[in-house]
Amino acid sequence: MVDDTPIESLNFFVERAQVLRRLPGAGLPGDDLRSVDPTTRLVMKFEALTKLIEEERRSTFGCGVLNKNGKVTVSDPDKLAVILAELEEHEASLVKVAAAIRALDEMGAKYMYKLEGHAGAMLDTVPQAKRVLDSKIDVARRQNFKLEIQDILKLPEIVEAQKIFDETKTDHERNSKKVHEEIAAARAILSEAGI
Repeated sequence: MVDDTPIESLNFFVERAQVLRRLPGAGLPGDDLRSVDPTTRLVMKFEALTKLIEEERRSTFGCGVLNKNGKVTVSDPDKLAVILAELEEHEASLVKVAAAIRALDEMGAKYMYKLEGHAGAMLDTVPQAKRVLDSKIDVARRQNFKLEIQDILKLPEIVEAQKIFDETKTDHERNSKKVHEEIAAARAILSEAGI
């Protein structure tokens, strides 16, 4: 099924267009990051191409004249050919940009800086869980200095900390892979649209 929702109505487009239309200094926190995000540049490109195509279509009227019979004849075929070639090129670019906007909207309309920030924030989850586990082991060793390390590792609080560490590591690997795949997919879509 083909989605016939106008590009300008998609959440992806609307959210970024609002950022672009806010007066400098009157925006919301984070507008500085959103305004330079590649996904916002994609919306800017869509708007610029749309405007350019309208101008090119209007300029074709200057290449013809109305003759005595009421028919339009081409008065400047060379100029018309150049305009039509540029128009065809820009329309092809607009199709790619619109497809990219639709694809990114379907992916959840996320900003790249948020995806990349999420990936960066995830980097510290495993080392942090490891520090907690190591700290609990150190405390248990000081409190149970007569026990061997293998016995300390069997203490309930250490077993629980190890379980949390293992779950954190597994979650991190799964979520990290998902986020990095999403970033790669978004970058590929943006690249296809020339961003």
